Amino acid sequence: MKIMNSGFDHIEYVVNRLNPHVVMWERMGFEKVGQRKPTSQNRQDSILLAQGRVRIKLTQPDSDPTAAKRPEAEFLK
Repeated sequence: MKIMNSGFDHIEYVVNRLNPHVVMWERMGFEKVGQRKPTSQNRQDSILLAQGRVRIKLTQPDSDPTAAKRPEAEFLK
């Protein structure tokens, strides 16, 4: 199977807690290049890590009960 680069720019992982995962990726040589703090519009906390051209986005969903119904939160069950 030949994989063609279709122009995606990052991979996102939805995690229960950001800090342990950030530490793990930093141990593998990734560096934090961006962060999005929760706001009233978007209550998710995200961190973007990079190593060369590889980008990993880690997202921690909010603790709001309605957040549990979002598709990304289903993977954490």
